[in-house]
Amino acid sequence: MRVVVLGAWHLGAIAAAVNADWGRDVTVWDRDVVTREALRRCRAMVREPGLDTLLEGAGDRLTIADDPAKALGAADVALIAYDTPVNARDELDLTPVDAAARLVAEHGRPSILLVVHSQVPVGYGRRIASDLAARQRHDILVTVTPENLRLGQAIAAFRAPGHLAIGGVDDLARDAACVFWGPTGANLVRTDTSTAEMSKHIINATLATATALGNELGEMAAACGADPVGAALLAKKDERLAKLPIVPGLPVGGGTLARDLRLVAATMGTPSLAAAVVDAGDRRLTALLDRLVAAAGPEGVVILGLTYKPGTSATRRSVGVTLARSLAEQGIPVRVFDPDVPAAENPLVGEAAITIAGSLSEAIADARTVAITTGHSAWLDVSAIEQIDRDPIVVHDLVGVYSGQQGAFTRALLIGPCSSDACR
Repeated sequence: MRVVVLGAWHLGAIAAAVNADWGRDVTVWDRDVVTREALRRCRAMVREPGLDTLLEGAGDRLTIADDPAKALGAADVALIAYDTPVNARDELDLTPVDAAARLVAEHGRPSILLVVHSQVPVGYGRRIASDLAARQRHDILVTVTPENLRLGQAIAAFRAPGHLAIGGVDDLARDAACVFWGPTGANLVRTDTSTAEMSKHIINATLATATALGNELGEMAAACGADPVGAALLAKKDERLAKLPIVPGLPVGGGTLARDLRLVAATMGTPSLAAAVVDAGDRRLTALLDRLVAAAGPEGVVILGLTYKPGTSATRRSVGVTLARSLAEQGIPVRVFDPDVPAAENPLVGEAAITIAGSLSEAIADARTVAITTGHSAWLDVSAIEQIDRDPIVVHDLVGVYSGQQGAFTRALLIGPCSSDACR
């Protein structure tokens, strides 16, 4: 099977590497030259455990194309795998996905299977099918299978997702898609394109709602003298809640959950539960920012953690980056450090009032206010705690990484994810 992957930032790099590992001939094209050149060196643009090694092992089964037309002309499958951009309001920019679909329409061979794997709004598959029909490309088999990657576990999630929605315009398209996704061993649920797309909105909007509710309940717990994180972890022992993100911490970030939540809110309007949850997330972010502004002295604020998830280098729409920029915009000096983000790839490079530290010790030198915004294991290292545990440092543990570790701090003041949750 000859597969062309269009888009190669995170989702596309994973898809290309795994398909090549399955023994398929894979060609990758991305509109960004830097991304293509990085893949030629077997280096993905997003650090993901095991990904570069998998790319290196692909050998001649993986080719990086500079001419998408030639690649599509020989392909059996075109997989659109752009990580769909979002703006500052978490609203989708479908430009690269639309452009990729046009390339398939213009250059795809007869009966090519088109798999839309990028993040798209409900109704997108129907629109693509209509556009193709207008171009007299009735032969292209249009399907949508929403991505289900998890940063830090993306390879395993692509290899064995458990279940996949196979949304197709007809049975012929669904049959072809089931063959393509067969190596996953997943439960392949055949449906129409819109139902497949809507299922992804439901998943992400539900998780975002649970996150917002968990934050509000955490503030209630702290105000009542309860342990916010401990209470949430106790509640999660109920199997009905075990996998819900209800432990208080940051609002949703990353442009994934928030994207689908805002799409639902925009569709349903105000008043609606989705709109209320969007507002709750915005208020949570503002409350955390206000908390740090109030705590900042002339030394400013140190932010430890910039990635969306520890163990990866993805910083797109992360809360750590957002807080750093917002503090700097108010004239507060900010120093940042994340061991997973190389200095050259740090999105805050060159921004006014922001200093990028090369180590933890450099980051917290002379610090009085420290904010933890990523649950990185590096912060739990004994030597790290010894460096941070200084008087007069106040540590704002916004993600609860030190839950259960309060006794390790004897000099610094530790404040948990909720504003009333403090101990020394």
